[in-house]
Amino acid sequence: MQNRPTHHPDLFAHLEKHIGTIETGWKMQTVTPPVMIAKIVDRPMESTVTFATLGLSSRRLHQHGGGNDLRQELLFASADLDDDESIVALLMSIVADVIERNHALHSGQVLGPAGPILDGVKAEALFATSPVYFPDELQSYRGFDTPLIFAWLMPIMRSEAAFIAEHGPEAFETLLDEQYPNLLDPNRDALRLPRT
Repeated sequence: MQNRPTHHPDLFAHLEKHIGTIETGWKMQTVTPPVMIAKIVDRPMESTVTFATLGLSSRRLHQHGGGNDLRQELLFASADLDDDESIVALLMSIVADVIERNHALHSGQVLGPAGPILDGVKAEALFATSPVYFPDELQSYRGFDTPLIFAWLMPIMRSEAAFIAEHGPEAFETLLDEQYPNLLDPNRDALRLPRT
């Protein structure tokens, strides 16, 4: 790939080793140090695509609830929607918010809902969680003086976001384990939620 990032080239290599070859990328012009959004095709499986931030981890971020600072990169993976620009714009907006607040996204955090996350999809929110579709070794990067956490932004439906708000992320993850939906499809049917 041309225009490889000059910041932390070993992180670039780590990403390619554990996810796949970066096909192309977009650079955020509004932040310093720069952040790039990288695109990796056919990962985590055929006919899907992964977008990953590179460079957000140049910053130390505060943790939700206190504790030591950490570093973070974000992942978005889905069926290939053929809408790269919209996905990149979505991620850039999230990155800008993380930098402005100086707080990492925490596991179980819901972003939204605020209408469809992308034109033409059912998903209306994003759920920050561990990148379970990717090798465990992805979380093993040791190139910084503070831990680096990769957060996967999973598309979820409005009803699921409301369920998480009421019952918590652990209850939602239990439903995921029971119903095993295709989490890479932002047009999937919503989970069957228990009646309250």
